[in-house]
Amino acid sequence: MAEEKPPEAAPPPESSEQAPVDTTPAAAPTDTSVQDHVQPLKGDDQEKPQQPEAKQETLELAGRKKSIEEKRKESIQERRRSTLKERSESLNSRAKLVLGSIISIKKSDTVGDLGGEKGKSARFMNTYKLDSDKPFNAEKVQKILEEILLEALEGPYDEVKCPIKAKQASAAIRAKIKELEFDRFKLVCIVTIGEKHNQDVMIACRFLWDVERDRFAMFSHETSHVFGVALCFGLYYE
Repeated sequence: MAEEKPPEAAPPPESSEQAPVDTTPAAAPTDTSVQDHVQPLKGDDQEKPQQPEAKQETLELAGRKKSIEEKRKESIQERRRSTLKERSESLNSRAKLVLGSIISIKKSDTVGDLGGEKGKSARFMNTYKLDSDKPFNAEKVQKILEEILLEALEGPYDEVKCPIKAKQASAAIRAKIKELEFDRFKLVCIVTIGEKHNQDVMIACRFLWDVERDRFAMFSHETSHVFGVALCFGLYYE
């Protein structure tokens, strides 16, 4: 009799259903180095609010430059004013030494009203007078010339002292003649002092002359060492 084989085990039934697949997205890496590398990429958004600050800085620099330039201009103007003041003071001092009276070389102030404002000369009505109340007197002036020139010619000739004496004599003559208070006359005083050395001397003066009103006086003197000539012109003006 044949042996009976045990029945073989049937294979497990194949399931038509597949295993579920995980479709959730992978989590982002938590590496901090990547985040640090990504953050600077947002620089465009961060630089925008910083632009007004840069503009303010440029404006501040421009304002500082302008203030420096203005200060330089002010300092230059102050220097010019100080130099002009010094020059005018030196000119006035020289005029005082040479002419022997207080003279202002600056321009005269503008004409003011009849009330007379400060620093302005008063305006007067025309008198319609053509002649002087006290005209130039040549005889009185000649006496003054003689007195002062004789005093200046005392002593021997000196190259250094004689020019100074001539200036002092002309200033003294002008001051004394002004004390006579001639009306409507301008004064021109000339004094010449030179060494006498067996030579001839010629002195000439030329003016636009009014024969009726203009006057002059002259005195000359010489010693064994020096000679001198003093002239004073009285020029009439209305």
